[in-house]
Amino acid sequence: MQSVTKQMRTETGHRLTNYDGRCSHLHGHSYLWEVTAQAAQLTPNGMVMDFKVLKQAMHQVLDQFDHAMVLCANDPCSVGLFSMAATNGKPQRVLLLSGNLTAEYFAQYAAREIQAVLDGMQSKATVTHVRVWETATSYADWRIE
Repeated sequence: MQSVTKQMRTETGHRLTNYDGRCSHLHGHSYLWEVTAQAAQLTPNGMVMDFKVLKQAMHQVLDQFDHAMVLCANDPCSVGLFSMAATNGKPQRVLLLSGNLTAEYFAQYAAREIQAVLDGMQSKATVTHVRVWETATSYADWRIE
């Protein structure tokens, strides 16, 4: 099988729950998301899939992370953030998710959600690998089983 990989960056804040360390505080990262998709056969024009289709699916899922604070749904901090406006008067970009917001969780989340978008676009490609770089020297991988 052949594959294609696309990258996207987001500037994202988060904090870990049930964690005894610095990452229990609100902080942020310049995340690099790498998504790999495979197909059993190439399209008639010789592609696994068009890079722009993968880019579009990634943006549909990951744009909500860019310049946002991502918190666990039961994080008490989320209540305060929702009540504050950004300095431009618009609502804060706060995303609530159900898991502990580790790079491992983000990789699994991205794989599931991007695959759902691709399925809705009638793509025959399958997301097989997601790598989420949390720092320049640290990443987490998700791979299809």
